[in-house]
Amino acid sequence: MIKYLLTISAVFNCILIISLTGIIPFLLFLSVCLSVMLLWYIKTLLNRINDINSEIEDMFNMFNDFTTHVESIYQLEMFYGDSTIESMIKHSREVLDELNIYRQKFFLDSEIVDVVEKEENIEPEEEEGH
Repeated sequence: MIKYLLTISAVFNCILIISLTGIIPFLLFLSVCLSVMLLWYIKTLLNRINDINSEIEDMFNMFNDFTTHVESIYQLEMFYGDSTIESMIKHSREVLDELNIYRQKFFLDSEIVDVVEKEENIEPEEEEGH
């Protein structure tokens, strides 16, 4: 009910403004109002996208830290050569690569420099002397 009354009031006010000032000033006023509303909407969307980008970046950093942690555990004497940890490292790298694809796809700022460009060989080193 209130929506209808507000709509009817807005239409009558528009008719009054047109009859007092003319159609050109009224259209100019509508144009300015529409431009201000569109600028506000664009600013709101850019803020949302910026928030999403920062959350994706945080998630990427968290997975990168996880991969580094698993690699450091793998380097311990106790776990060196463990196939389970090795497959976990490979899987975490695959997840990081997938996240990096999404990060590059949706990031609006300048190009992203890959943090995870270090492809290390996970297989244990062979001993030179037997």
